[in-house]
Amino acid sequence: MLPTNNIYFDFIYLEKTNEIIANYETSIPIYSQGLTKINIDSKEITNITFPNQKGYRPISTNTKLFGFDSGSSPKRIIELNEANGDIISELAVLPTNNIYFDFIYLEKTNEIIANYETSTPIYSQGLTKINIDSKEITNITFPNQKGYRPIN
Repeated sequence: MLPTNNIYFDFIYLEKTNEIIANYETSIPIYSQGLTKINIDSKEITNITFPNQKGYRPISTNTKLFGFDSGSSPKRIIELNEANGDIISELAVLPTNNIYFDFIYLEKTNEIIANYETSTPIYSQGLTKINIDSKEITNITFPNQKGYRPIN
């Protein structure tokens, strides 16, 4: 059973390990952030606490676990070790003036895609695409400041 004093969000499925992974926050006994992993076969629950109360929004590619590090400057996408949450490598550095949300993995193109909003130099919305193989970052700005949510 999951601890009731934690707040869980950003649930994903990692096919490689057959686990459901979610971010958690708790303030009992002290404030901390991390990942909760639930193995679907064994029902084992594992918590990985991140150092310095720094959380990473999980992103799954079915074989790899990535995280969005919004607490760093600049913001970045990092590859995480699925066993212990350690950073393996940095995939991409993102512009710090953008707000990123709704991360998905698109298997057909091997890209991580996220919505973004920015007010610098003017307000705009769009998609950021990060190719995992080439590490190329592409921004697509939506016309007329209309936002769209990606559906995976």
